[in-house]
Amino acid sequence: MIVFIRWGGLCAQILMFAHAEASYFDAPESSNSSESCPLPMDIENKDGVFMSAAKRTGVAWVGVVVGAAVEEVIRFNKAIFVLTNSAIDSEGFISGCVYSLSGGRFLSLRLASVDGREHVMSVGAFPSWRVSLDYYSPAILECNDQFRDACSVILK
Repeated sequence: MIVFIRWGGLCAQILMFAHAEASYFDAPESSNSSESCPLPMDIENKDGVFMSAAKRTGVAWVGVVVGAAVEEVIRFNKAIFVLTNSAIDSEGFISGCVYSLSGGRFLSLRLASVDGREHVMSVGAFPSWRVSLDYYSPAILECNDQFRDACSVILK
C-alpha cells in the first residue's frame, strides 16, 4: 500500500513539473510580436541620441543623453516594466532599458513608435521578469538577465 502511495506521489510531482515547465516557457507564437532590450553592440550613438532597430517595423529603441556625443554603450544593466493591469496577462509598458556608458553615466532606452502611439505590452510568461527590489511596489518588475532576448515583452 505504501508503495502505491509513493508511486502516486511521484507521478503527481512529475505531472505538475511537466505542466509548470510548459507554461514557464510559454513564448509567443509569432516572433514578430515580441521585443527585447537591444544588445549594447546594437545601439548606435549619433551626437547623444542613442538608437537601435526593433524587430517590429514602425518602432525603434530610442534614448537621449545630453553631452554624450562620443560615449559608447558598454553594458546592459536592467529593464524596468510597469504593470498597469496584472490581472490580464501582466499588461503594462517598459519604462526603460538601462545601460552603462563609457563615461560613467547611464542611458535609458524606450520603445518608440514612428506614428507616436503607445503600444500595450505584456511580459506574458517570460521567466526573466521579477518583482523589483529597488522599488516598493509589486507593480514594478525588472529584468537583469544578460543573454539575448532575455528581457522580452509581447507587443499587443
